[in-house]
Amino acid sequence: MESSIVNRIFSHRGLLLTLSFLFIAAASSGLQHIKFDGSTEFFFGEQHPNMVLWRQFSDTYGSANRALIMLKSKNGDSLLETQYLAAMEETTHQLEQIPFIIRVDSLTNYQYSRSVGDDIFVAPLVEDATQLSAEALQHIQSVALTDPALQKRLISVQGDTLVAVMTGAFNKELGEVELQKLEVAADLYAIRDDLRQRFPELDVYINGNIVGNAVTMKIAMDDIQLYIPLMYLIIYSLLALLLRSVVAMLTIAVTATICTVSSLGIASWLGITLSPLSLSSASIIVITTVAHCVHIVIAYLESFRVGNTKVDALKESYRINLQPIFFTSLTTALGFLSMNISEMQPARDLGNIVAIGVVISFIFSLTLLPSFLLIMPINKRMKNASKLHQFSDVICQFVIRHPTKLLLSSFMVAAVLAALASTNIVTERMTENIKYPHPFRTSVDAFDEKLGGVYTIQYSLQSGESSGISEPEYLSHLEAFSSWLRQQDNISNVYAYSDIIKRLNRNMHGDDEAFFKIPASRELAAQYLLMYEFSLPAGQDLNNQISQDRSSTRMIISIPTMDAVTLIALQEKIYQWQQQNLPKTMQDYGTSSAAMWSHLSINVLNNSLLSAFTALFLISMVLMGILRSFKYGLISLAPNMLPGIAGFGFWALYSGEINLALMSVLSITIGIVVDDTVHFLSKYIRARKEQGLDAEKAVAYAFKQVGPAITVTTIVLVAGFGSLSMSPFLANSNMGIIIAVIICAALLYDFFLLPALLLVVDKKK
Repeated sequence: MESSIVNRIFSHRGLLLTLSFLFIAAASSGLQHIKFDGSTEFFFGEQHPNMVLWRQFSDTYGSANRALIMLKSKNGDSLLETQYLAAMEETTHQLEQIPFIIRVDSLTNYQYSRSVGDDIFVAPLVEDATQLSAEALQHIQSVALTDPALQKRLISVQGDTLVAVMTGAFNKELGEVELQKLEVAADLYAIRDDLRQRFPELDVYINGNIVGNAVTMKIAMDDIQLYIPLMYLIIYSLLALLLRSVVAMLTIAVTATICTVSSLGIASWLGITLSPLSLSSASIIVITTVAHCVHIVIAYLESFRVGNTKVDALKESYRINLQPIFFTSLTTALGFLSMNISEMQPARDLGNIVAIGVVISFIFSLTLLPSFLLIMPINKRMKNASKLHQFSDVICQFVIRHPTKLLLSSFMVAAVLAALASTNIVTERMTENIKYPHPFRTSVDAFDEKLGGVYTIQYSLQSGESSGISEPEYLSHLEAFSSWLRQQDNISNVYAYSDIIKRLNRNMHGDDEAFFKIPASRELAAQYLLMYEFSLPAGQDLNNQISQDRSSTRMIISIPTMDAVTLIALQEKIYQWQQQNLPKTMQDYGTSSAAMWSHLSINVLNNSLLSAFTALFLISMVLMGILRSFKYGLISLAPNMLPGIAGFGFWALYSGEINLALMSVLSITIGIVVDDTVHFLSKYIRARKEQGLDAEKAVAYAFKQVGPAITVTTIVLVAGFGSLSMSPFLANSNMGIIIAVIICAALLYDFFLLPALLLVVDKKK
């Protein structure tokens, strides 16, 4: 049957080539409509429950986009001195001029209230710092080191660190939001560099999700320009070396490039928006295409180099490879389509784009590749090919002599690696996705050390009625909640409205500390708030802390960088306390960017495991049907499943933490590692059925036919993915490392476990 199909392909080669070029032109024209979105909203999707809640929270209290700048004394001296207060005052004014920054909070513009007769006087804590008297400076120092609204938010406990917090608002109508963030980050870095030059005794850091998003995008763009091309360079250089033919390498490279461009073009026509995650589909399509082509090219070169004509050599290559390439294309596509189980839109897009690419790769490997190979001149040297066959033969003889021992040892190693894999913890440390010594990464440690971290959990605490936040009972509950939070580990700062109303009550009683408490009546609390708001300047109002109808207030707790499981456990602990101590209207589970990503990490892990097992099940069912054997379909499970377990077992020793980037690895690699298993099994079954060989000779035949190709693809892909480990972006670096380990493990299992299984199962037949 294969011979008949191959003859038809070759007899209509001209027509198929013409149709292929027409398809390429139509598909690639879609690239002009390609879109890119790296925003948080795109990762979650518009209708994701956490995103809906976060959007409602932002609509009530304003934008949650933040940036921070920190001035830290290198030798631990206090910064509550004239020159440093003046520097922060000037910096605050500079920050207010940055486009898209709508609010700046710092020690110098902190709206401090005090009693003046029967009235409240509100003014910035620091005004014209260069002219401060000794008495005024002492007052500022006293307030800065005691006010709970300032401690570990705008100043460190020791007073050796000052911080300005910026709120940004971005507009899609003005262009790409990510580009707007890059603009803000560039202005912040310029201010940072100026401060470092003027004050060499200070360390100056910038942080926040605005800066983090901008830095991540910048690094991702650098990766696209540097590390991804480096990966391709390594892959194709090794191909030329191992195939002993630059022409063969160029043929594969051109085919892979055309497949990738066509796939992205079709994805664009289908309305798929690219993201940092789905952008990796291009590399995966290249890799799957290379894997298909290597099997065809190696068989073609071997046949051609022993004296056959190009046409006969190609026909023989396709005769023995057409069926396994079709099988691997089908199973790989199924593997990636299973990623549609994920609740993360970019993961679904990744799976769909690669599935499209795999189908295109199969088609073009039958139309473009043979035409290119027939046109291009090929040398007949066989030095490397002979070495690859010798290597495969040595492995083959070793397996045939020790199948039982290899089988037992393989499963013992797999059991150990599975136990190790289970010890990995799930985390999504957004602020730690960049390697040392990148400035953003070091700034994370500085903020953790001096402020207790930049992560937050935010609460919207409802009173249940309009203007209900002035009700003493509500305020008392708010005060009790904030007091309990301040006693908990892992909570560095609590920013609550109750602190403001207590301070106002003290002001209205002549700044008597005895009255630093909740007002006795609703009327007093409402009057204090009204007087205070009338005294606040534009841009420093309480709209970011109080809802417009005065029915709820915002509470922000600051926490250090922590893993997803720990953060969710903290949320659960806080919510349980609320259920036991607060009225129903005030109970809120809390939200924030960090909390959203933590919950998504746990959900995506479950999705990824389900996706991987679904893919394994579907692939096994397909193999059972195609190979017409329940036994061989069942056997295929082991070499397809165990490499992923081995990869995560290795990861437990290497790091022990898995994040969103690594959670898609199982689904990605299943589609890659299954190729080698299918090729080996199909050759083994062909030898058993067509040639009537026993198990040992059939294994030897399979090694001879696919051993060199599997070796070449493994070396090439391991080196290519391994090159990504140099990326400063941990998501790409870690993914490159673990995929390289999994592909390497797949070769070992296909060379040792799979043939050992076949020899033991088929020994007596």
